[in-house]
Amino acid sequence: MARTEHEVFIIESLDLDDEKEQRFEGQILADILRLGGKNPIYYYLRTEQELRRILELFDESQYGYLHLSCHGDRKSIATTFNANIEFQELGAILKPHLNRRHLFVSSCDVVNDRFAREIMPSGCLSIIGPTEEVTFDEATVLWASLYHLAFLWGKQSMSRKDLAGILKDFAPLLALEVAYYGATKSKKGYRRRTFGTTA
Repeated sequence: MARTEHEVFIIESLDLDDEKEQRFEGQILADILRLGGKNPIYYYLRTEQELRRILELFDESQYGYLHLSCHGDRKSIATTFNANIEFQELGAILKPHLNRRHLFVSSCDVVNDRFAREIMPSGCLSIIGPTEEVTFDEATVLWASLYHLAFLWGKQSMSRKDLAGILKDFAPLLALEVAYYGATKSKKGYRRRTFGTTA
C-alpha cells in the first residue's frame, strides 16, 4: 500500500425517517473536520452494492481512517434499503479494505466481540465505537471530540496509544461505554478495552 493519508473517509447510510428529519451525523462530522483544516471525504449511500463500490474509492483515497455511520444491532448493520447485513458478510465486504487502517463505527451495539472476530483478521489496526444505543447528538459529540483531540495530540495523525488515552479521559464525560479493539501480536490478534460507563 502507498503512504497512508491521515484523513477520515466517512460512509453514511440511514433509514428513510432519518433522511426526512435530516439526521446526517456523518455529514455534520465532515463539516467539523473541514473547519479544523482536514480534508474528509463523505459519501451517503443506500444499498450494499453502493457500499462495495464506495469502499473501492476508499482504497483509492489512501486515507487511513474509515468512519462508518449506520444503524445496526449486535449481529448486523443496515443500509437504507438492505435491512440486515450480517457480520460474516460484512466482514467479507470490509476486510479487503482495512489493512493498516483504523475503523470507527458509529452505530448502536455493533462494536462487540463478534464484530471484532470478523474484522480484525484483515490487518485492521483498531476498531472503535459505542457498545450500546447512542443518540445522534451523543454520537456527533463523541466523534467530533475524538477526532479533534486525536489529530491535536498526534500532530495531524492518530496513534493507537493516543486514541486509547483520549477515550479513557473523554468517554466517561458522555456517560457512554466505548469499545476499543487494538491489534496485537497475540494469538488472538487483538485486545479489547472499554472506556466510559453507561448512564
